[in-house]
Amino acid sequence: MRRVRAAVADAEAVEALRDCDVIVGCVDTLFARSDFQELASRYLIPYVDIGASIRPVPDGASGDPRIVVAGNIFTFIPGSFCLWCCAFLTHERSTCVAQFSLCQAKINV
Repeated sequence: MRRVRAAVADAEAVEALRDCDVIVGCVDTLFARSDFQELASRYLIPYVDIGASIRPVPDGASGDPRIVVAGNIFTFIPGSFCLWCCAFLTHERSTCVAQFSLCQAKINV
């Protein structure tokens, strides 16, 4: 195992990923997932994508704090279905996420 502090698309990261037997992605953005998927396809490396979401949910009736936990696991084996084929990654979702992120940045500033 080798630690690389770089964006997925940076040359140092690509070089490290190219030498992997399997890529395990636990990233927060669709863009990073898309980059991992592209590299896995290009270099014929199996890719496991793991995502989780834990969010608070207001409970008006009791006032008790509650949470919702959701998650997904996708596996890509070269030559099989990918995150795009399964419609987990779509241009519409990417656009929506990008617009939402810009709105959040404006709100948080």
